[in-house]
Amino acid sequence: MRPTTDTLTATKDAIDIRDIFAILKKHKLLIFSVTALTVLSALIYCLTTKPLYEAKGMVEIALIDKIPFEDVETLKQKLEYAYHVNTPEKKNKPPRISSVLLPKKSKNLFELKSVAYSDKDAAAMIETVLNKISTDNQDKIQAYQKSQNELIALNSKEVQQTENTISELQKELGELKHKFSSLKADEAPLAGAYGLQIEQKQDRIFALQNHSSSLQKNTEQLKLSLSPLMIKPVHIIGGIETLDYPIWPQTQLILVLSLISGLALALFLVMIIERLKGTRDKNISYT
Repeated sequence: MRPTTDTLTATKDAIDIRDIFAILKKHKLLIFSVTALTVLSALIYCLTTKPLYEAKGMVEIALIDKIPFEDVETLKQKLEYAYHVNTPEKKNKPPRISSVLLPKKSKNLFELKSVAYSDKDAAAMIETVLNKISTDNQDKIQAYQKSQNELIALNSKEVQQTENTISELQKELGELKHKFSSLKADEAPLAGAYGLQIEQKQDRIFALQNHSSSLQKNTEQLKLSLSPLMIKPVHIIGGIETLDYPIWPQTQLILVLSLISGLALALFLVMIIERLKGTRDKNISYT
C-alpha cells in the first residue's frame, strides 16, 4: 500500500518539528546566555535608574465675577515656555513640569503634571508653579481693585455733588413756592411764571434723584465686585494627587519585554548560525 499525500506531509512536518527542537537543544546554551544577559542588563538598568514619581492637580485659574482672569490657552503656552515642557528630558532634569493639559470645553481649568525623584518633590513642584501664577495674578488683582476703588470714589464724589445740587434746588423750590403762595389775585401773570419755574425745578430734582440712585446702585455693585466671593484666586481643585509607586522605571514591564526581546535575539542568532552552517556544508559538498 502506497502512502498518501497527507501521510507524507504529516511525516515531513513531524521531522521538521523534531529538527527545530534539535537545533534549539543544540544551541540551548547560546539561547540561555543571550536571554539571561538581556534580562540582566534590564535588571541592572532598573536598579541603577533613579525612580521618577508623578504628581498632578486640576487647577482653576483666578476668576473675577465668574469670569476667567486670563485666557487659559495663553496661560498654558506661558507655562510650557517658562518650564520647558517640550524640552527633551535629558536637558530638563527633575523636578520638572511634564505636561499642561486643557480639558475639553473648559475655559478656566487645566491639569498640571510634574515628575521628580520623590512624590513630595513632585507635589512641591506643582505648588511652586501655583505660587508663581498666584504672584503674577496678585499684581493684576491689585490693579483691578485699585481701578474699582477709584470708580467707587468717583461715584461717591458725584453722588455727594448731586445731593448738594438737589439740596440747593429744593431750597430754591421752597422759596419759589413761598413766593407763589404769597401772590395776590391781581398778580396772575407772575403766578404763571412762578408755576413754570416750580415745575422745572421739580423735574430737575426728580432727574437728579434718579441719577443719584443709579450712582449709588452702581457703587454697591462695585463694592460687591471687590468682595472675596467675587474674586477667586488660582487654586487646586481637590488637592494635589500623588502616587505611592514610581511611574518609571516600570520594572516588571521592562523585565518582561527584555525577556521577550532577549529570546527573540537569541533565536535570530541561532537562525543566522544555522544558515551560515548550511551554506558552508553546501560549499564543501560541491568541492
